[in-house]
Amino acid sequence: MGVSMPRHALPWSLKKQAGFWYVRFRGESTYHSTGIRIENERASRQRAEAYARKLAGVSQDAREYRTLGEYAASYFCSEDCPWWKRQIGRGKNVLEITRKQHRSRLEIHILPRFGLLRFDELTPSAIENWLYNLDYSSQWKRHIYNTFSIIIKDMRRDQLIPFDSGSIEPPIPRSVEKPVLTDEEAAAVFPEEISEFRTLWGRRFPLGVMCALLYSSGLRTSEARALEWSAIDVDACGLKVAQTVNRDGKIDAPKAGSFRAVIIPRWTMDLLAELAQPHIGYVFKGRNPDDFLYLDSLNHALRAILLKINPELEGITPHSLRHGYNTRMRQILSAAGMEKTFHDQGLSGFRVSTVAADELLRSLTGHRTERMTSHYDHPVFAKIFETHNKYLRPYVERYWDFRRSVVSDSN
Repeated sequence: MGVSMPRHALPWSLKKQAGFWYVRFRGESTYHSTGIRIENERASRQRAEAYARKLAGVSQDAREYRTLGEYAASYFCSEDCPWWKRQIGRGKNVLEITRKQHRSRLEIHILPRFGLLRFDELTPSAIENWLYNLDYSSQWKRHIYNTFSIIIKDMRRDQLIPFDSGSIEPPIPRSVEKPVLTDEEAAAVFPEEISEFRTLWGRRFPLGVMCALLYSSGLRTSEARALEWSAIDVDACGLKVAQTVNRDGKIDAPKAGSFRAVIIPRWTMDLLAELAQPHIGYVFKGRNPDDFLYLDSLNHALRAILLKINPELEGITPHSLRHGYNTRMRQILSAAGMEKTFHDQGLSGFRVSTVAADELLRSLTGHRTERMTSHYDHPVFAKIFETHNKYLRPYVERYWDFRRSVVSDSN
């Protein structure tokens, strides 16, 4: 007579209640609904068992979630985020700004598209297709992918999804040559006579002033939008860059902590002075006088002027003006041959090297990280203004000279 083998107890049990299947996992004291209605009992029981098998290895806490939005609700919130707690527990020094950036990408990009989806509706191909079709640079898509991958890895570890972030091919950042205005185009967009400038830009005159500032200072559009009159030093003919508009649409510290003092051509300062009084609050105001300018307004204004000058002119954006500044000032500083001057003076604030022009340019455009207070009256700003004006003023004043050569050539 054979000996019957004991059956292995399943790590769950099912029961029928109020027309639905309910499940209780090992270690739990209560049943919870599977959401599977009892219609054909045999077929519906098979679905309920498949549901139970899928969640059998999932932690009790994770079983409470039904959608990506529910699972990720606390992510990158400093007090409740599991990822943040793990980083702290591992002794990793994660900057607060990094946490905020992850949270911003989650709220602005990921949750609106995937927040309401069930876990079985998430697939690598769907996420890839979404990423590649976003209207952003490949670098910014990569940032969004990095944020999403943190959540995907945790969902995989909790056995809520069958794939890891490694199944998703992230966008590859590509270096793309940025279009810039030619001398002839720039001279047409920014005529030297302010009366002609006003006529060209018309009711968009303040936006034209902003474009001229971007083109002759190297400011980012986010920095120019956050610029306040109190940050303008008329005597030094310079600007103190101490705040920016972040991607959440809020005032924040500049990118990479790039607080800096920037001197600008006197023609640009004269143009700023032409803006309507009173000179308080934001320099470039939005629809509400207490708000900063919306980026869309700047985009539309520049596009309208470019089409007026040349209907075929394409590819130039407000950010292109910053690239134009880099191109022109690099040529001016390189031609000046200032490496020895700055080496002999041992000036602080400049990392002088064999490519001194690039180093000087970085000090003006903020392509570096520098610890500095955000207060406009900090003495560091005054010192940098003094140094910039002593050694760089003649070269900064050459910035708009190209317009005269364009005019003479045309005559």
